[in-house]
Amino acid sequence: MSLLILHFNFTLKGKWTVYASKYDLNMLEVLSPPQNISASIKDGGLLVTWGLPHSRAHISSSCFEYQLDMGDQETPKEMSDQLCYREPM
Repeated sequence: MSLLILHFNFTLKGKWTVYASKYDLNMLEVLSPPQNISASIKDGGLLVTWGLPHSRAHISSSCFEYQLDMGDQETPKEMSDQLCYREPM
């Protein structure tokens, strides 16, 4: 079995705390972008929507993290637990 272990050491209000989380690498997967992406102008802004990956539609959206590259030479916008993004104009 291959594992990813995240180990955090930090101080909070003068107290040393350690947190560790273990993840099975077989459960972590980088998926291709969703195929059902749409963009439209709504209420004076750009609305980008997408759905869950087709093969993972039975899984909650809170299990996914998305990066949206608007092509404007800014860093990609990172989102989790949502299937849309609105960019004000």
